[in-house]
Amino acid sequence: MVATLPVSQERNRLIRQRLSLSAKAVLISSAEPLVYQEKNQNEGNSMTKRTMTLVAVTMALASCGGGGGGGSSSDPGPLPEPTNVALADNGGVANASYLEETAGLVNDGDTQPYDGYYWQGNVQGDYVQITFDRAYTISEFAVYVNFTGNDNAGYTSYWLSEDGETFEPFAFTNDCNAATIGGGMITCEMKEPRIARAFRAQVEMESNAHNVHVSEIEVIGQ
Repeated sequence: MVATLPVSQERNRLIRQRLSLSAKAVLISSAEPLVYQEKNQNEGNSMTKRTMTLVAVTMALASCGGGGGGGSSSDPGPLPEPTNVALADNGGVANASYLEETAGLVNDGDTQPYDGYYWQGNVQGDYVQITFDRAYTISEFAVYVNFTGNDNAGYTSYWLSEDGETFEPFAFTNDCNAATIGGGMITCEMKEPRIARAFRAQVEMESNAHNVHVSEIEVIGQ
């Protein structure tokens, strides 16, 4: 014969059993990984203490920038040494107003002017441009081109932009401390370094502009 408890006693036994099993999982949400803890009748105010500890840790992490990517990026500053910032391997991006598909030939590191790898315009005013990965202090540049001239009255002109959008012409007679014009290249060592984000070589030849071939552009920045 199976003994049975009175209904009231059985109910009380089930309530006690449920209470003993109700050691709950409590998830405390925060910016840090969630903390799993158990709460039962014997813990008293341990949950409050653990919560306060977690909040303190979270605030400490937030104050020093931990646990997230919200910190502002700092200025990378100048390069350790003068570098050809126009080069594609260094982040320079070439584009052109004409024959866009050949623009990348002017910053690939190949300075040979007569190997057939060059950019050419079509009419006066066509240009090829190098945009750097950021603004640099520019101290000199060299353009490998088959025709050479002087300032905007020559076969080509050269322009600098501080923001990559607004360009100002570059005058060799006023802006260069030392320059080479001829022999398939134009170089300039600037009197005063300039902040620039982009460099542009523009065709100024009024007729037969397609005969101007730019094979490489080097811009030294830091």
